[in-house]
Amino acid sequence: MLYFFSLSYSLNNCKSHCRSDKERERPSQKNFLETFQKSRKEQKEVVRKMKVELLVYDLSHGLAKILSPALLGKEIEAVYHTSVRVNKIEYYFGSGIIVQNDGIFASKHGLQPYLTLSMGETEVTTDDITSYLESIQDVFNDKSYDLFTNNCNNFSDELCKFLTGNGVPQYILDLPNEALKTPAGSNQFIISYYC
Repeated sequence: MLYFFSLSYSLNNCKSHCRSDKERERPSQKNFLETFQKSRKEQKEVVRKMKVELLVYDLSHGLAKILSPALLGKEIEAVYHTSVRVNKIEYYFGSGIIVQNDGIFASKHGLQPYLTLSMGETEVTTDDITSYLESIQDVFNDKSYDLFTNNCNNFSDELCKFLTGNGVPQYILDLPNEALKTPAGSNQFIISYYC
């Protein structure tokens, strides 16, 4: 049974068990997936495939395209926030790993997906997704968030690869580095404020 809750609270309450940044390693998707597939075969479970979609939001509400030439010296299409939707549940990374009913993020922030990309199908159950999210909580938590190197798009990429083997499009993942390469890129305050 799936319980709808914010994993950011429950996952981040285990701070005493978290490792330092130097000790932190991303769990092996391959090992986790192999264990999952072996468990499925042993249980001889009937598998139901579910659609996996990448929801791409523009946090700038269209202003990135207009203001980026003046602020960054280069036009960027949008300030991307991504989440992964599976079976009417949306998974994303902000102040920790967040799991919500589809549409809550959009209504809370006054946004609609800028783009919806099909990432394929998965046979992974919601319980297995929850287990996987627990296994990556040391990598994706409120203290590890970094606008440039460990953000919502990196989380979506990890989760999509786990579920389908397909990652987030590279142009979305590359946006922070593209912004840093601009004339204003050396002033991360401007970029942080803008994003």
